[in-house]
Amino acid sequence: FARLRALVELGDISTATAGFDELLLEMNKLGSPDGVGVPPTPPALLTAVAGAAAELCLRGGEPAKAEAYLTPALAAARRHAHHLGLSDALEHPDLINLHSPMVPTLAKLLLRMGEALMAQGLTRYKHAVELLDEAASLCGHVTSATHAGVHARVALLRGHAHRALMNTLPGAGGDATHFPASEAALVSGIRWAASPEGAHERPLLRALLLELAALQVPDA
Repeated sequence: FARLRALVELGDISTATAGFDELLLEMNKLGSPDGVGVPPTPPALLTAVAGAAAELCLRGGEPAKAEAYLTPALAAARRHAHHLGLSDALEHPDLINLHSPMVPTLAKLLLRMGEALMAQGLTRYKHAVELLDEAASLCGHVTSATHAGVHARVALLRGHAHRALMNTLPGAGGDATHFPASEAALVSGIRWAASPEGAHERPLLRALLLELAALQVPDA
């Protein structure tokens, strides 16, 4: 994995991509019926590798391949998070462990999957919104370990997706359904991006402000 990341840094994208294909194929086979006697890949490692491979695909304009990388990793992260008590926490808020190690990882994977789906066009936005809403819920209520930048990026994508879906519904229907959700997400994202924890990341803050302006003054 470290060697593949080094290849990406050196600009050898084709070799790195082939390496990620091979590595993830092997990692997803471990613990399966074909890998008798071999323990499954630790979820944290699988999600890290899949996330890096998906990011590379998104940069290269291959969102469908990014989705394919992320799908098994997201399933593994969900299973592990629920094994560590996420299901109980969602049903019984008094059992929430704000320091559960897998929840921030799950939230980041949901964010990356949302990016991959939205990059495939408007027809995938509805599913992307469902995943991004889940990520926002996890970040806001089930973990305290998610970086402010993740909160802000989730909010940016949610705001953009709701605005785009609003424009697909006729008349006031889109406004009533998606306008409040988009506005609330973007305002929240601006707070996170402008916070000390968000390091005042100017490109992200600018994107949030422009998205909010496009929502409130659509003809500008």
